[in-house]
Amino acid sequence: MKVEYTDSVQHRFALSRKMYCPFCGGHEYEIVEQLKPYTDLAWFIRCPQCGGETEQSPARSLIIKIWKQLKCG
Repeated sequence: MKVEYTDSVQHRFALSRKMYCPFCGGHEYEIVEQLKPYTDLAWFIRCPQCGGETEQSPARSLIIKIWKQLKCG
């Protein structure tokens, strides 16, 4: 059976160094909320340049804190 995902994606451009991609140093990132299928861990951040992603989180504010704390390398 094929599973279809519905996501809400917010494209952002990092103005602060803390929000640069920890994987490639890129200045763009996407805040993604998985709408369907429903899950408690619906939020994650993805880099459109390298494809790096955080683990999923239950809240938008928490996932932003996690993204800021990841270190390049």
